Amino acid sequence: HEAVHTDGAEGIVMRLHARSPYLLNGKRSLRVIKAKYFPDAEFEVVGFEAEKGFPDRVGSVVLRTGTGKLFKAAPGVKETSGIASPWGTEEAKERLWEEQEMHLGRMATIKYQDMTTSKDPVPRFPNFIDFRDD
Repeated sequence: HEAVHTDGAEGIVMRLHARSPYLLNGKRSLRVIKAKYFPDAEFEVVGFEAEKGFPDRVGSVVLRTGTGKLFKAAPGVKETSGIASPWGTEEAKERLWEEQEMHLGRMATIKYQDMTTSKDPVPRFPNFIDFRDD
């Protein structure tokens, strides 16, 4: 995956058979799998925001880049996306909300699609994976 990503591609498409169509009847074929490369990096945790409609559950983790720019990452995503996190369940997000003070200043691992093209780039589509163990 890294070699494909380095060449500028988003990922690879694997086909069960060489002639398997990507779309079948307007939907993605089950005989074709799209695999994307998601790099990861570590950033400092500076805060948490509540999930919309759930004031006692983490909705996003606020992180800081090495240049001081802030951005938010989703705490856990569906395992089917290929980016699993132990913080993706409702119970884990509630526990994280209760324990948020102890995580401020820690380093967190984030997986993302790529970096933004701004003058001070941040990860695009970031997902919080876990805290780094020191």
